[in-house]
Amino acid sequence: MPLGDAIRRARLRRGWTQAQLAAEIGRSQPYVSQIERGRGGSPRDIERIRELLDLEPEPAAPERQLVAELEWDGPPQSVRSGWVMKTWQRPRPSGDFVLFRSHDSGDLTVVAVDVVGHGPRAAPIAIYLQGWVRGTCPASKALRADDLAERLHQELGDTGLAANYYVGVFRLIDAKRHLVSYEGTGQGYPPPLLIIAGSTAPSAPAPGSPASPPVRHDSLVPPWRLVIASDGLLRRLGAGHESEGKRSLLRWQTGTRREAFPARFLETEQRVTDDESFALLSWQRWDGTTRFDIENATERHRAYDLVKEAAAELDAAVAERIGHVLVEAFSNCARHAYPEGYGSVIVRWRREGDRFRVEVEDSGRGGAVEEGSGFATMRRWASVDYWKSGVNGLTVSLSTNVEGEDG
Repeated sequence: MPLGDAIRRARLRRGWTQAQLAAEIGRSQPYVSQIERGRGGSPRDIERIRELLDLEPEPAAPERQLVAELEWDGPPQSVRSGWVMKTWQRPRPSGDFVLFRSHDSGDLTVVAVDVVGHGPRAAPIAIYLQGWVRGTCPASKALRADDLAERLHQELGDTGLAANYYVGVFRLIDAKRHLVSYEGTGQGYPPPLLIIAGSTAPSAPAPGSPASPPVRHDSLVPPWRLVIASDGLLRRLGAGHESEGKRSLLRWQTGTRREAFPARFLETEQRVTDDESFALLSWQRWDGTTRFDIENATERHRAYDLVKEAAAELDAAVAERIGHVLVEAFSNCARHAYPEGYGSVIVRWRREGDRFRVEVEDSGRGGAVEEGSGFATMRRWASVDYWKSGVNGLTVSLSTNVEGEDG
């Protein structure tokens, strides 16, 4: 029998009204009504109701429900061209969640919640709060981060639910330069880990912090990535120490393998003792992308011309640098990735504030990457920001500034 029905029947057997039961636990009648409909209630209040009505205590969740397989919430989502989100949680019936809410204006709202309690016991509260967020955030336009946080705080107070939260709002402010504005605030939720241009920016401050305002504002230029990790996950990654778990994720984000999903960090030998959630958010739109066959000289020159033309709109010196880089990159693909003479290469490019970025990706043989003469040549003309190699080939990401100075 559902818990709400069991509470209602036990209350009626005692001859109590919802108002009388509410008075016993120091809450309102609508709050008790929500509990009986299965739409909320803090674990502490529910345990108090169980004691008052002589209900059997809820059995502890079996360990197998808290140790689930590592699993993504499906493929990367892109609610609007450019926004890329990935979410994951463990276990499935969890009191932790991260919700992305897109708006007609192009804004994106992120809400992360950690309900007090874990597993199946906390899951109904998480479901209720997800519905509340969807109902409170209109599709037409995003609320300010502090406005939404204040409303969420009020809702938790009115319903007696216990949860920590983080709220972030992202707005595209310049499509050509790929600039995004960001504001974020939270209450009790671990600060997210924000990367700007390869370095770690300060986390969103806690409300009421005397050292900084309650809402943090930034202008973000790609490539950047917001990682949201719950306290349970951070503690497990840090072998019981939340701060060490943060450092572990930061080391991944600032390393050369930051473009790869950090499975080796999320899977540890430490036992899962609390709900865990993990989310990635980034702005990854490109100004242009093209694929060509490496052995086709016409297609190869067309790709070369497209990138140089885009770079030339910013600065002729940048276009010249990028041209040298592309010649070397294409030559390396033909020589090492496809020595048999056939295969395809993808080239992407975009403006990143005062930088111009180009990525060259092949799907060749992959293998270990060594910084030999090819990389040295490319480094002379541009900054080699990272490269990633695997069984499906190699991607090299390079950038140079739009004024044509040394990268």
